[in-house]
Amino acid sequence: RQESAFESTAFDLRYTPRDLAIYKANNMKYLIVIESDHREFTSAKRKELLKDTASATTTTTTDALKNRSKRVSNNAEKLEQCQRVIGYPRPLSPGSWVSCFRILNPQNPMDSMVQTLPENEAAFSMAICALMTGSAIQAQ
Repeated sequence: RQESAFESTAFDLRYTPRDLAIYKANNMKYLIVIESDHREFTSAKRKELLKDTASATTTTTTDALKNRSKRVSNNAEKLEQCQRVIGYPRPLSPGSWVSCFRILNPQNPMDSMVQTLPENEAAFSMAICALMTGSAIQAQ
């Protein structure tokens, strides 16, 4: 069987992948992925909207006040799961961009770093280059 000859690992991404580079350092290889989307909310803004939506759907009776925080978190989790399948709400303005860089260790997928760009900043491509000082160039 051909499927058993290959090993594959799936990674959850925040946005659409735009570019991929392989960075070699200290006998390790890392994948650097640029992700960006147009007409999207940042993850912080999305969480804020989900929290507001979840709290709006929770009733506030005297009996429910004791369990309100638990219900809000459960509603937020359910809404987050549904929106991963259906899609997240999008801003109405056409000029909003979100983007991030993700550095992955393919041998340990849990060991990753995400650097988010400021709101309305987008990255589409990258290049990895070695920069040397003038003395390092003369020594070679």
